[in-house]
Amino acid sequence: MWLFALVGTVSMILAYGGKTPVLVSPMAVQARVEPTMTPTPTPQPLRLRMENYLCYKKDWDCERAKKIIKCESGWNPKAVNGNKNGSVDVGLMQINTIHKADTERLFDYEYNIDKGYEIYLRAGKSFRPWVCLRKI
Repeated sequence: MWLFALVGTVSMILAYGGKTPVLVSPMAVQARVEPTMTPTPTPQPLRLRMENYLCYKKDWDCERAKKIIKCESGWNPKAVNGNKNGSVDVGLMQINTIHKADTERLFDYEYNIDKGYEIYLRAGKSFRPWVCLRKI
């Protein structure tokens, strides 16, 4: 076992393998450095990333937006539902195709939330365009 000590202005190594510790010069010892495993950060679960992105928006009630999403898509960013008028609701916030958004990109939760936020602002900072507003 190696123990490092500072003696005066010279750094020394206190080594002991037996009963008597011995001071030796660091130059006389080749240090063995064992690599340590740095844990890889665990990616956030998708739901948490979606919630964080959703709540980043200004001027909107994040908790109400979460309830809208739970009701509209069950937090499924790939959700698709057809309507009687032939339009289609797509993605996390079930953005309707009448809103002229890029339908393929609506499956990306960030784009979908951004479009939902635009619709919210156009509605006078209201969730009125979402049917689920009446259910929550």
